[in-house]
Amino acid sequence: MNGSGRRKKHVMKKICIYCEKWASGGIESFLFNVITHMNLESSEIDIVAACVEESVFTEKLRSLGIHFFGLSGSRNHMYKNRKLFLQLAKERHYDVLHVNAFHGGSFYYLHLAKNLKIPVRIAHGHCAGLNSGKYAWLKEMIHRCAKKMFARDATELWACSRAAETFMYPKGEHYRNMCRIILNGIDIERFRFQKIQRLDMRRKMGLSDQFVVGTVGRLCREKNQMFLLDVFSDVLKMQPNSTLLFVGEGAEYIRLMQRAKELKIDQNVVFYGTTDRVEQLLWVMDVFVFPSLVEGLGLAAIEAQTAGLPVLCSDAIPTEAYILSTVQSISLKQPPEKWAQAVLELQNSNACREACADLVREAGFDSSDIAEQIAVTYENEEQ
Repeated sequence: MNGSGRRKKHVMKKICIYCEKWASGGIESFLFNVITHMNLESSEIDIVAACVEESVFTEKLRSLGIHFFGLSGSRNHMYKNRKLFLQLAKERHYDVLHVNAFHGGSFYYLHLAKNLKIPVRIAHGHCAGLNSGKYAWLKEMIHRCAKKMFARDATELWACSRAAETFMYPKGEHYRNMCRIILNGIDIERFRFQKIQRLDMRRKMGLSDQFVVGTVGRLCREKNQMFLLDVFSDVLKMQPNSTLLFVGEGAEYIRLMQRAKELKIDQNVVFYGTTDRVEQLLWVMDVFVFPSLVEGLGLAAIEAQTAGLPVLCSDAIPTEAYILSTVQSISLKQPPEKWAQAVLELQNSNACREACADLVREAGFDSSDIAEQIAVTYENEEQ
């Protein structure tokens, strides 16, 4: 593409998948699941992010021919990110821009893409609210302004849930009619419960005789793991042979460790870190707890259900994540003791874990189906 916006013809469809940060979070997991189930023979995919960090997903995607491009290295360097994105887009001649966003600010790239005459411009909302931390008011203001200004530059509006749709896009009939719910698909067979592997993994981890409460996700304020420590402290009082298993890493790691020591439960808490075999850790668990303050959908809860786990989640989790009858919701206003009682009540509800994967597939969460839906849009330039 030159400065006038005229497009260069090429055989391969060139697709730019943009996200603010590439690491090992929920958006990255979703993209990994979709891309690895696509036919890539006629597509060349670039993953572009303001900041590219180490990820459990990167090596496999690179082996499939996916290219990674980091911009400035920081989400805060807006001018530099804009300049680098424009330079990259002009060099790569993209046919599709797929913006994966958790706030409206990311939609600015749709505006740039429209000016560059990129024909397919997808806004994909993955969040249902912003974290209430320092400068929350400023983030909210930017989000509201940006979505009103730039969502209209999309040719497609997607959201992972109705809650995400409401949060990510402006009000009005035009946006409601335009938006499609694209569920966060997973590899169903990968997560199907395996009893022998469960027993072997529990033995290796020294958890054979333990009641294992677990959660998966970035260690951050939004995931509310600090509250989960208080919940587990009460679980431990009622059932001493219990272990809390955290799968993931993040900025809250040190604070969480300190809090576990303050509660004198650190000997019963395992910080496993990130892994590309998260399904094995889910098989180890007995109950999955998901106390998030905000979620666009809650992919980890979908994976947990596929692995046959009973799930206790906060009332901030969108209803699309409630697939099995073994999922229960509890208000974040309830004290940790009430949560602990609910956790213990769920421990005997996983009657047939192997069959749960089929129910999740029937609910429409198979990555192969989701990948096919997305590929159809990628291939369509008649926007």
